[in-house]
Amino acid sequence: MKFLFTFSIIVCCVISGFSQEIPVSENQTTQNSVYGNLGFNPEEFYIPLSVNYEYTLYNVGFAKINGRTGVGFWLAWTEKGIDFPVTGQIVFFKKSSHIEIGIGAQYIYDFADNMTGLSHLMNIAYRFQKPNGKFLFKIGIEKNKWQAYPFISTGCAF
Repeated sequence: MKFLFTFSIIVCCVISGFSQEIPVSENQTTQNSVYGNLGFNPEEFYIPLSVNYEYTLYNVGFAKINGRTGVGFWLAWTEKGIDFPVTGQIVFFKKSSHIEIGIGAQYIYDFADNMTGLSHLMNIAYRFQKPNGKFLFKIGIEKNKWQAYPFISTGCAF
């Protein structure tokens, strides 16, 4: 009985010691984001639509390095298909307004031609997200192997 009582006290002390909240600094931002991405290129009639998941891999003093993956659908004049982007994003600044630069790859499947391919993917964007806010808004330019197009994104950070 004495052993059980001592063991219970030790477990309670350890659990309460490790369950303390970590103070959140003013410049710390949330680490996960889910957002929708819609682009449009009127010259080529190219419309990409995707859902993305982004996670903060490394946080330094002036920037964050994020990893992004997603799944998307695209539509052109005579073609349509799906794509799977995987990029690394660098998000500069710690306040509400950010500059974001990304580079990575995109796996593409074309339904019309029954073809698959791998393409590079680059983007630069303005990102609005308060340091501990849930709302995320991005507007910028993205370029894959075939064309560049403006995009707009909105989503949620958690």
